Amino acid sequence: MDDSRLYQILGLRRGASQEEIKSAYRRLVKQLHPDLSHTPATSEQFKRVVRAYKVLSVRQVEGSCIQFPGGGRKRPSPRAQTTKKEINTDALGRMVTEAKVPELRAFAVKQLGNSGKRSSYQFIRKALFDPAPLVVRSAVDAVGKLGVRQCAGELSAVFSRSDQEIRLAVLDAVGRIGGGGFSTIINLAMQDGNRAVRNRAVTLFVAGKGA
Repeated sequence: MDDSRLYQILGLRRGASQEEIKSAYRRLVKQLHPDLSHTPATSEQFKRVVRAYKVLSVRQVEGSCIQFPGGGRKRPSPRAQTTKKEINTDALGRMVTEAKVPELRAFAVKQLGNSGKRSSYQFIRKALFDPAPLVVRSAVDAVGKLGVRQCAGELSAVFSRSDQEIRLAVLDAVGRIGGGGFSTIINLAMQDGNRAVRNRAVTLFVAGKGA
């Protein structure tokens, strides 16, 4: 399918801007998503819209967005500073990779999420690929709590291979992090076989999260 046809599906002229593509996509999703239109007949139209948007826009959007947010940071409160000093992230990181019991690895990941240190992601990232679902769920929650925006690729992989509970947790993390870079996850979720997952994704989409 050539680009002209893709623009036509979105109701746009060839060469429309990124903002025009995004605006058209949002409008059409609200009209055509079966869970919003309450008309199953719109399902195929919705899928064509998603494919067109992905080809024209998603790669460009994700390439520019999966970075830590720029600008200055808010100064942490004294309580937050104390918490960071009390948590030994290196020791917890070793526990994530070396502990034999999944419950201990999950505990370490949870504490890293509570550390307030985004540098902890180097350890949490490993936990996202842990064989124990308990550890993966803790890692997803920790990513959301820390607001790590560089995790889009890893969360997408977790979403694709996990059960409903973890897929919902991934969407919760995307909602907490906000910003751009998570459109692939939301697009996948809006076409998920589970209604609860689809509904959560649609809610995020309508709220402007992740796109």
